[in-house]
Amino acid sequence: MEKENVELKPISNILVLGATGGVGQIVVAKLVAENYQIIAIVRDTEKAKKLFGNSANIKNFSGDVRQKESLEKCLANQQIDATISCIGTTAFPSTRWLGGNNPQNTDYLGNQNLINVMPSHLK
Repeated sequence: MEKENVELKPISNILVLGATGGVGQIVVAKLVAENYQIIAIVRDTEKAKKLFGNSANIKNFSGDVRQKESLEKCLANQQIDATISCIGTTAFPSTRWLGGNNPQNTDYLGNQNLINVMPSHLK
């Protein structure tokens, strides 16, 4: 069987959710080092500014994955070539669960909302 040649399109605009968390910070740093443009949806834009500075490679949008409408608003008119979800919360009850930041709302509903608002070419 002959292999089909697949042309890879360049990826430049990457949506990162959970960018200010432990894993998200590492992912963003690696992507910026490779000169990708990052679209970060964060709950705390001040925290994002402290972590990432004024990098020309990062656009921070204030939003919450637990609210589908929030994601839709942040993503309106944004060109997205790829998405990386680094969202998550601790699996064990702790103060991190305060404010509805539990696995059901964050890990399950947050990722479900993300999938539902993604452009069809990314699903």
